[in-house]
Amino acid sequence: MKQIMISGTGSGTGKTTISTGIMGALKRRGHKVIPFKAGPDYIDTGFHKAATGLSSVNLDIWMAGESHTRFLYGHHMEKGDFAVVEGVMGLYDGTGDEKCTGSTAHTAKILHLPVILIIDGEKTGSSAAAVVLGFREYDKELNLAGVIVNRVSSESHYRLIRDAVEKRTGIPCLGYVPNDPDVHLPSRHLGLVPENESRGADTVMEKTVSLMEKYVDLDGLERIAASGTRGENLKDPREDLKNMGAGLRIGLAKDDAFSFYYRDNLELLEYLGMDIIPFSPLKDEALPSDLDAVYLGGGFPEVYAVQLSSNLSFRKSLYEAMEDGMPVYAECGGYMYLTQGILDGEGAFHDMVGFLGGHCEMTKKLQRFGYAEVTAENGAVFRGHEFHHSRWIGRACVKHSLSLKKPDHMKSMTHWTCGQRRKNVQGAYAHIHFYSNLHAVGDIAQLLVKRKESK
Repeated sequence: MKQIMISGTGSGTGKTTISTGIMGALKRRGHKVIPFKAGPDYIDTGFHKAATGLSSVNLDIWMAGESHTRFLYGHHMEKGDFAVVEGVMGLYDGTGDEKCTGSTAHTAKILHLPVILIIDGEKTGSSAAAVVLGFREYDKELNLAGVIVNRVSSESHYRLIRDAVEKRTGIPCLGYVPNDPDVHLPSRHLGLVPENESRGADTVMEKTVSLMEKYVDLDGLERIAASGTRGENLKDPREDLKNMGAGLRIGLAKDDAFSFYYRDNLELLEYLGMDIIPFSPLKDEALPSDLDAVYLGGGFPEVYAVQLSSNLSFRKSLYEAMEDGMPVYAECGGYMYLTQGILDGEGAFHDMVGFLGGHCEMTKKLQRFGYAEVTAENGAVFRGHEFHHSRWIGRACVKHSLSLKKPDHMKSMTHWTCGQRRKNVQGAYAHIHFYSNLHAVGDIAQLLVKRKESK
């Protein structure tokens, strides 16, 4: 099994473009590439799927823990012959503690992955060697095994950087990517535009893959990838939950407006024996019949606010189901959908389901960003992540809510209320990772089974 971690010196260095290009190039070479994304990002994983044909997996140490992360990586990597992990932000950017918890470097070390560092070659020459040297010396336990130079103006420009880097650090350069404005994935306020919305994404992807084949030493990359060591096989932490929710039908909002889910959250529900029933708030006239619960994930309801608002029959169907006691869990975009409405960036108000109080207003500035611990009313604690350009305004329907706090090591630790609960409906801005509290997930499954049996 070959395995590699692709990182960058910081955000904006071209990690996603180069990572997906390399994934696609390796697929063309006949490999079954298993894609991964370090950290909580949902959008990059969509491009990974476009490049490989396989769903990407998030690896987040802070949310899931080291042991669960190692298990999930081993569980998925065995399905192919080449694992490619795209890093998050800069190589050492994590929660900010001494261990750089959750960083690309932390993830690479616990998974024993060699790291390829992407550096920005634009407007620099031999000084690039000092950058690479600093990244190597920052943590000598890390296997920094190669460098790719992005945004290079010419072959001679690359040779200048390559010679300096290899002479001063001993780390091989594996090639470069020319400075081409056409090789760029489009973005919006949450980062990259989802792959399913990117017009021309296939053309960009094809060109990117071809550039990797032409300018990157894929043979050298494969040799480095073969040098990684396999960690120990860990016990499956899900064993006690096997089929605990057998027979339950879980409705899942799945369309262009709602597409942000951690793959392992959904696979855990299936491991519990639950049947996942997809539906579309954009297109369907009503909820599927005989559901036992509903999961409304995140996405971009503000982009599709007109269509969501105009689908009156579906809104009515969902509202009536919740009024009748349907258990519903809604995250971020799903939470926004359950409020009274969304005030978009142009000042237009769009009615939503209206089951929860207040409304959500789109903002130019990022409202919440980063990890947080989520505490439910019953005391159950999950770990999650927030990233949204909207804020909730108004009075809640009820007093119950989820509360969040920043990780304990952060000096400016704050607490805030992030959502609401009414009847059996819980909505909140945070996206939680189910592996952060498997015991609580089992408890929820048992409650749903009891509810089903009591009907």
